[in-house]
Amino acid sequence: MDFEPWSHKPGDKGPPGKEEIAHALVWIRAAYAALFRTKAELQRYPEQLGDDEFFGLLKGIRDSKSLFQALIIILDTAETRLLAAGAAEAATPGG
Repeated sequence: MDFEPWSHKPGDKGPPGKEEIAHALVWIRAAYAALFRTKAELQRYPEQLGDDEFFGLLKGIRDSKSLFQALIIILDTAETRLLAAGAAEAATPGG
């Protein structure tokens, strides 16, 4: 398997920083807490939180999902490249 290294394109911002990860973790905690609520409790969320806060909660969860899905792509791709390079090295006589 042969592959070329990735190259930076204009506008690439690289991996998320500590602040972005910390922000996503807030929404993960909120999502985790929702898992322990009954259906009736969750049905009251919109009224209890109000529209802005309720839709903010949903947006935060969606944004966090997108962030972590992108990170999974990076991790999966790096793992595949490392394994392919390692296997090629191991298969090389004297390697």
